[in-house]
Parts: sequence; structure tokens; C-alpha cells
Amino acid sequence: MAHIRGIAKITAARETGDAPLIIGNSLVFGNVCGKVLVEGNVLPNRSVENQTQELLVFRGGDSIHKVNESKEKTKSKKQPER
Repeated sequence: MAHIRGIAKITAARETGDAPLIIGNSLVFGNVCGKVLVEGNVLPNRSVENQTQELLVFRGGDSIHKVNESKEKTKSKKQPER
């Protein structure tokens, strides 16, 4: 259901090769680059760029949220019972 219109650009980040994902009823008229999940409208003359490997979630307006995708789990050592 998403639409890319006008002079919009959807590009992968040069540094990481990650590309945006546009979902839902999103409308993109601006530029989106890198590992960005778009769930809203990107208006003309607006750029949402991410050159890192962290996921950014864009919901429209100025709403940009970083998502920590670290899957490393630290194992806690079980203390011996006394």
C-alpha cells in the first residue's frame, strides 16, 4: 500500500549497503537512505538518512527512533549456593 512519488529517492547506504523498508500506507515524496523503517509520510524536501547499522524507525514528522538490535545476551554466572 506504500507509495513513492515525485522526485523521491530510496537508496542503500554506501557504508553499510543497508536499504530502507517502506511499509503500510506510507507516502514518500522526499529522500530515504540506509537502514530505515518508514511507517509514515516523508514529505517533499525532507531527508531521512542512516549511515549506521542501527535501525531507525521513521513514523512521520520529526519522529525518528533508534532501535537497539543487539542480540548479544550476557550469560550471568550462577553463584554457588552457600
